Amino acid sequence: MIKKIYLPLLASLLLALLAAPLGAARAALPAGVGPNFGWAQVNRDGFGDPANRSIFALEPFGGLLYAGTFNPVQGAEVWRSADGVTWGRAASGGFGRPHNLAVDDFAVFGGLLYAATSVSGTGLGPEIWRTDDGLDWDRVVEDGFGAAGTVE
Repeated sequence: MIKKIYLPLLASLLLALLAAPLGAARAALPAGVGPNFGWAQVNRDGFGDPANRSIFALEPFGGLLYAGTFNPVQGAEVWRSADGVTWGRAASGGFGRPHNLAVDDFAVFGGLLYAATSVSGTGLGPEIWRTDDGLDWDRVVEDGFGAAGTVE
């Protein structure tokens, strides 16, 4: 009997406590910000290419921000920005291998930027590419470490 009374009361109090800060946060937003809490898109859709369907990876490197795309038409692309607003292409066409459909992740290691790719339906495996300047990329792992059909 006690549980039936206190659980709905507790749930109501919890919702009220959670809603209060949320409402306060909305009220504190600058004029014109709107309900997205200050988030704003900083690139053109698909970086101007509708085949760039997603951005799977973001990574800072060498004072720039890198974004890796999923592009099932031409292959993955890498874009970079010095300010997070103006973007330039750093790699395209799946690093010259269009079966690399996406850059799934970036990692910085030993002063180099690494990009891990994914593939689909080709019988080839994912690859790892690296760069020291963000523009010239070298493949360090080919076709899933040499095992055909390796998946991410």
